[in-house]
Amino acid sequence: MKNAFFVAIAFTVVPSLLLIAARPVAPQSAATIKAFLDSDCVSCHNKESWVANLSLEGEFTQIGQNREVLEKVVRKLKSGQEPKTSITGVKLEPARRREIVAWLEGELDRNAPAYTSPPGLHRLNRTEYGNAIKDLFDLDMDPTTLLPTDDSTRGFDNIAGALGMSPELAATYVKAAATINHNVVTSGAGTAIGKKLWVCRPTSATEETTCARRIIANIVTHAYRRPASMDDVNALMEIYQSRRRDVVNTPYYFRPPGAFEPFHTGIEAALREILTDRNFLYRREVEPPNLTAGQTYRISELELASRLSYFLCSRGPDDALLDLAARGQLRDPVVLERETRRMLADPRAEALSKNFAGQWLNLRSLERVAPLPSYPDFDEPLRAAMRRETGCCRQQQPILVHCGRYREEPDVPVQFPI
Repeated sequence: MKNAFFVAIAFTVVPSLLLIAARPVAPQSAATIKAFLDSDCVSCHNKESWVANLSLEGEFTQIGQNREVLEKVVRKLKSGQEPKTSITGVKLEPARRREIVAWLEGELDRNAPAYTSPPGLHRLNRTEYGNAIKDLFDLDMDPTTLLPTDDSTRGFDNIAGALGMSPELAATYVKAAATINHNVVTSGAGTAIGKKLWVCRPTSATEETTCARRIIANIVTHAYRRPASMDDVNALMEIYQSRRRDVVNTPYYFRPPGAFEPFHTGIEAALREILTDRNFLYRREVEPPNLTAGQTYRISELELASRLSYFLCSRGPDDALLDLAARGQLRDPVVLERETRRMLADPRAEALSKNFAGQWLNLRSLERVAPLPSYPDFDEPLRAAMRRETGCCRQQQPILVHCGRYREEPDVPVQFPI
């Protein structure tokens, strides 16, 4: 069975993010529907008859002028509560009803006033922070040992309004940065961490500045989720040079035990600054200048890349996504859909079921839920299978669940015990 549950979520939960619209009703069908509504519905629901205290006169010509009325009409149609038609004397056929509902919903959406939330700072939550460190340095660390639990709003721990910053939390981030820096800078060149950080190794003092700029630019690009600017690198190079000079000017016998060499000390100082910088800790979206009140605008392609990646994977965009965004190609619908499907196929998209669906469907509380006595076959393997089945929907790979046991079956539909 090809279950596209999470593919569907990716293309419907945030349509403003993915820029994908629903399939419109054919023009000829739309004209027929409008004519039917104007003749049949308005014949009873008009300003003279006021059947059911409702007038639809002019509503199907100026859709959007009185949204509440048409929203009510849509709800009545969906539930099959519409009266018999004045033309045939019978209720609408289901297929015809669905066609009318699709047209009305499409027109209401098309004429809906644009709503955009104001731009702001969106702090990385604890999970996103841990993923960012893993992607930057290939460092396996448990963020729960460094950072406190995030506040939750409406069941989610990644809502910007709930992710504040207190002096105590800021101090915790500084301490976490120091711990991470020590583990990273002391890593050898041949380790996975070393390969991520040390993209070059100076062989002499004259090469140190050029190499430091390369290392800093590489880390900034991935930490800030955008190409490093000259100002970014220059500001961090000042920190690097200052700390390097401090070490050079300090005699060996005055240096504390375990102190780094000048080059490493400068890099460590720059890294500490990066990991406590707002461009790393916050996902920022910049409002274009000279906007008028209520004016809408498109977010940048780099901001789009971050939104997409954090939604699907709870982490920053990878090199391929950043490159497309930097070249201005990500907004193309074909490219955007291709990248979305590529990311969904990546194991890191497990975060969509673990974090988003885990909170949306309240799967995180599954461990605390006790089954009713009428289900004696419920056991812990079944509980685990219920959780795994959600993740397998993302992978389009079902699990056959039977009598509290599960096994992967690539071509067998999902079955649940009764």
